[in-house]
Amino acid sequence: MFVLFKYIICLVLFSRVCFADNLANEILSQAIEKYGEINCKFDLKVVKKQKSKPDKIKQYSVYVFYPNNDSLHRMIRVDTNKPLNLADVSYWEHDYHIKGKVERWFTLPLTGKLKKMKDNDKPSGDFSLNDIMIDVDDILNKSNHVMRTGSGINVIEIGGKVKQHLSIEMDTYRILKIDIFNKYNRVIKEIEFTKYIEMNGFSIPELIEVKDKKKKIHFIATLEYFEKKDDFRAEFFLPRNKNGSH
Repeated sequence: MFVLFKYIICLVLFSRVCFADNLANEILSQAIEKYGEINCKFDLKVVKKQKSKPDKIKQYSVYVFYPNNDSLHRMIRVDTNKPLNLADVSYWEHDYHIKGKVERWFTLPLTGKLKKMKDNDKPSGDFSLNDIMIDVDDILNKSNHVMRTGSGINVIEIGGKVKQHLSIEMDTYRILKIDIFNKYNRVIKEIEFTKYIEMNGFSIPELIEVKDKKKKIHFIATLEYFEKKDDFRAEFFLPRNKNGSH
């Protein structure tokens, strides 16, 4: 099953946020300015590490487009580069301005046949970029507040059903770490963003590590060849079979 890519571009999905805490609002507003919506492409190498099992490596090309129209908010395309037996697998996502409306498709291995995903389709046990994305809808209108400040870092708690702590560097407003908790207030997942680079006015993390404590899996994602794009055409983001038909 193809890896479900729900939110693709790291830390660039902020758009409209309402916070209860004025200081949290001020800090996250600065982050919004640094990680605005970007038309871009990049390659992603993902290494899956699990005890007593050999490492698994996958590589993808990721494309993100904000078409600036009244219907679609964001269009995403992901092509699998490695392993070669999954080269027929691609993924598309159309995120609409209507809250909660998202359409997703992927092509099947070997056949390249296009399949539309159902709303309740779940990610596979493999790496999901949903793990490392800041989901705008997930932080809207929550009781967010600054937990603590010190050592050059602000820790902001995102309230709601799934509690999250965001560690943000004071000087740069870069997000350094996300801790995700279970209902027993235990950390079940840690996500770290490192090796930031400055490009086209944006800060981009080149290394992202996801430690799933529940599944005891460690993912290392390396982002390469990031490029801001101004010449995307919407047709490139339309889902299709590998033979070119829609």
